[in-house]
Amino acid sequence: MFEALCDAGYYSDSTNCTECPVSSYQEESEFSGDSCMPCAMFNGFNTSTASTASTMSTDCTRMYITVRGT
Repeated sequence: MFEALCDAGYYSDSTNCTECPVSSYQEESEFSGDSCMPCAMFNGFNTSTASTASTMSTDCTRMYITVRGT
């Protein structure tokens, strides 16, 4: 069975490479794993990436939500 070797920021779905979704990353090149690493919590707060295909854990940052008045 052929398994895709993927660039950093992607994971293998057996035969193709797929971008890591938002809130995850993959640092390895020539990666054949079937999932990306999830962003970790930081001081009790969720972290996320700004886009798909993130390549480093430092791409995971605390997300700030601005609430606008009505």
